[in-house]
Amino acid sequence: MRRYSLPLVLALGAAGLAYARGPLDLTWNITPLAVGVVALLAAATLPNPRPWTVGIVLVVWGAAVLLVREGPLPGREAPVYMVALGLALLVAQVVADGRGDGVVKGAALTMLSSGALFYAAFDVPELTRWWVVAAGLGAAAVVEFARSSRGR
Repeated sequence: MRRYSLPLVLALGAAGLAYARGPLDLTWNITPLAVGVVALLAAATLPNPRPWTVGIVLVVWGAAVLLVREGPLPGREAPVYMVALGLALLVAQVVADGRGDGVVKGAALTMLSSGALFYAAFDVPELTRWWVVAAGLGAAAVVEFARSSRGR
């Protein structure tokens, strides 16, 4: 069962995000933090540090998004995000504790893809829909399930 824990957590996260949008009336700004929490829960099921890096980067950046867009730091997006991502890299390196060959690569890919999607959402409002975020996590669950099944 442990081999399927990552896709299971991702699928549950996708369902949770799809469900939470309605009753909780969450704003788009919580997306990085919510996806980061799902990634951290998924990482907790695995022995390697790569998923921890993804979760840490998204949670710390997600907190920065909320601080800027809905909190006390309006108008300071770039410096707050830079500080948050630097902090995320430091925390990810500590969590990796010597097993961190993929920490920088995982963090860089997370920052690149997340930043590109966040940027594109300004021009493509469909990207801010919760079903799109949930579908992305669902697709990741399918990919991870296929990867886990190959390992038999």
